[in-house]
Amino acid sequence: MLDLSKRIDLPDVRAVEVYGDHEQPDLFHVVPVQPTLAIDNGAPSLRVLLFRKKESDAPNAKRIITGGQLTLTTALHAPQQVISRVQALLTQKLHASATPGYGTPPPVPTLSQPGWVNGAVEVTVDDGIVLLGTPSLFAENRCALMQTLDQAHARRLHEQWSKRLPSGRIVYRMVLRVADQTQTTAHHTESGTTSSSGRLEEFQRDITTAASLTRGVPHESVASGPLWADRLDRALTEIDL
Repeated sequence: MLDLSKRIDLPDVRAVEVYGDHEQPDLFHVVPVQPTLAIDNGAPSLRVLLFRKKESDAPNAKRIITGGQLTLTTALHAPQQVISRVQALLTQKLHASATPGYGTPPPVPTLSQPGWVNGAVEVTVDDGIVLLGTPSLFAENRCALMQTLDQAHARRLHEQWSKRLPSGRIVYRMVLRVADQTQTTAHHTESGTTSSSGRLEEFQRDITTAASLTRGVPHESVASGPLWADRLDRALTEIDL
């Protein structure tokens, strides 16, 4: 299991946190910490539809935004290029710490993805526009969200879009199991008789035994990142009614 006391410092990697295992020295747990919009067909999975209609029946009447719809899908996972980089850095670390020996192969790190227990997703698009959902807990740990926008929120979103949604954030609050070690101590008294020089003598002694017990306990991991992503400029569509 993941051991929180065995965090591995990898300065070149920011998208994940890496921890050692509680008992296997060559097993490492990779925990993603930067949620993003999911990528579908090469583009971030977010779309905004804004509905407009004329203020009046006049031919040149101004069109105003009356509402809209927002759909998006988030993800929390370690991309393959990050996994490859972590694998390379850990291999270097294990090789550097290995004891030289003829015929002894260098250790190869094994990477493990977290086994999520449960979690929640909160996406803040702007003030008053907050979407809540439950992630899939497997693969890319996606969460699909949708919200209908009233006129005020649709107009506000339209204003903030050109600024790249500066208040937009994606937050994953995830729970995973980690190792928890407990030291236990037991005391008892042993008594009996023993033979010494043909005589029976009674004895009594105190015995103390210690043991270490490892169990899995839930641990909350909070990951957050900006909502805006490259190639979102064309994700907003205005529809005239």
